Amino acid sequence: MTVQHECYDCRHHSLGHPCRVAGILDVDGLAAHYVREFCRPLPSTPGADEDQHWSFCCVSGLVEMDPERAWLFVLSAVRQLRTVEQAMYFAAGPLEELIAYHGPKVIERVETEDRRSPRFRQVLKGVWPLGTRHTPEWKRVEMLQRATPSLDSTDLLPEF
Repeated sequence: MTVQHECYDCRHHSLGHPCRVAGILDVDGLAAHYVREFCRPLPSTPGADEDQHWSFCCVSGLVEMDPERAWLFVLSAVRQLRTVEQAMYFAAGPLEELIAYHGPKVIERVETEDRRSPRFRQVLKGVWPLGTRHTPEWKRVEMLQRATPSLDSTDLLPEF
């Protein structure tokens, strides 16, 4: 039996589980909400999107505690990104953190997806080391990044 991830908001703010359908983590729904709410500049009005922060907390906990499901979330979110600007916001969050927290567990999948998907390759270009600069996994990420040309932030992402 798999234990369901439970984020901070679900446990402590009585939101129920907006990231689940029929009690199961809805990776695609979570990715859609996260991309829509956090892969863009945040509003300048404090508290304007406060009720939408559940997906940020859920994704943060997922990335930290469940690299297997976090990888599925990353793949789903990358499919839903449309612009280089969205990709930059996403790369600087969940993908960067997944590699930093779980590099040895995910690096082979990162390399495989980089070879398979031009879109993923462009998203990976925006990842920074987060204190992992001297790890073997980060060296492998850097090799992948060097092989990818940069796009302008207003460009659309390449197809899959």
